This record gives sequence, structure tokens and C-alpha cells, in this order.
Amino acid sequence: MTFKKAKKIIGSYLEKVKISPETDPEIQEITRIFQKKGYKWLEQKVTYAGIKQRWLIVESAERKQSDIQKLNSKIEQEKNPALKLRKKLETTGFDTVTQAQNHLKLINKKLKLWDLKSLEIKEKIFHKQSIVYHHQIETKPRVSEI
Repeated sequence: MTFKKAKKIIGSYLEKVKISPETDPEIQEITRIFQKKGYKWLEQKVTYAGIKQRWLIVESAERKQSDIQKLNSKIEQEKNPALKLRKKLETTGFDTVTQAQNHLKLINKKLKLWDLKSLEIKEKIFHKQSIVYHHQIETKPRVSEI
């Protein structure tokens, strides 16, 4: 079993796990006690690279809540720098549209949990002589990383 498969199992099966009537009564009682304490688990028997394995996937409600709080904290910590970069990008004038797009890509590589998305690149005349391009930016959490 891979961690990718384990994550998939956690996301889809862990909520549906029920105590089987065929299970040993002692195990049933232990399971009920731990479920009341906020634990869920699922046993998976798999063969990986020709080797039989037994995986026990455990989820703790307390640990899950703590992880969610840490993630929310990280998201908020990166929010201010992302908004500053957004403002700077919106006020910066670029010579070409390509230059504006490449600069946005560069900034997005620096951000882990936020995406700056260009809604529009506007053309503005600067000092009645040259044309500069400005981004109109939208800031969103990067769902794939969360």
C-alpha cells in the first residue's frame, strides 16, 4: 500500500467503518471505547511488491483538529505577504504582456498556499508616450496544497 492509497482510504472509507457482528466481542468493546474517545481506524490487507501487508490506518479527532488549526495558521501567515505581492504586482508597469505574465508566474512559485491569478492585464498610456501593462489580480488559497 502506498501513502497515496492510504489517504484515499481515509477520505472515503474511514467515515463508513462499522463494527462487524462477526468481530470478537472483546474487540467490539475496545472499538466502541476508542470511538467514544474520538478515534477511527480501518484495517487493510494488501499485497505490495509481492509482500503481504496488514495496514492499520488510525485517525484521531484531536489530532485532526490540531492539524486543521495549524494549517489555518499557516494560511493566515502567508496571506499578508501574498496580499503585499498582489498590491506590488498591480502597481508595477510592464513593457509587454509576456513580461507581466512571466513576473506573475515567478511570484506564484514563491507562494506555497496562495495563488495570484491575473483576471486581466490592462494597457495604460504612460506620460502620453509609452504603453505599460498592469495586472488586475485575484488572490485565492491554493486548494491543491491544502
